[in-house]
Amino acid sequence: MLALLLFPLLGYFAHTMDERGRVSLPSIFRDALWPNGEIGRMVICPSPLLDCLRLYPLEVWNELVAPTFHRMEADTVSMDFRRALFSNSVVAEVDRVGRVIIPANLRDLVALSDDVVFCGQQNYVECWSKARWESEGQGLVKELAVLMRKVGLGGRAT
Repeated sequence: MLALLLFPLLGYFAHTMDERGRVSLPSIFRDALWPNGEIGRMVICPSPLLDCLRLYPLEVWNELVAPTFHRMEADTVSMDFRRALFSNSVVAEVDRVGRVIIPANLRDLVALSDDVVFCGQQNYVECWSKARWESEGQGLVKELAVLMRKVGLGGRAT
């Protein structure tokens, strides 16, 4: 079971990224990730299912990838998975004012430019291009009742 943070990562926040790929993490996410005020590091990787990036607290990332260590060289599928994930992941430092640099290769992979959106996902954060979020992600709220039923949480009938 993945680690749950003391304060869950929730909400939607639009921010602007500069030409060097620096963007401020929403303060509410910084407070949840580093409640003692000592800003640290996180892992940034591509989402396996969506055209966005995922930002993981180190504790959550380590727990997420731990099972792959038992299959390091077990088979070619495991090796391909590890190569695809780990070669496209970075440990990012968050500076003292709460900015993180998203590397150019990851920005290019998911078409991030100056307008980005951060979406909390309980124990990690998604980073979308604002245009892609508006065309793909934003519409999901209209499907919330259906999605709730599909994941077994009930939801009202439509």
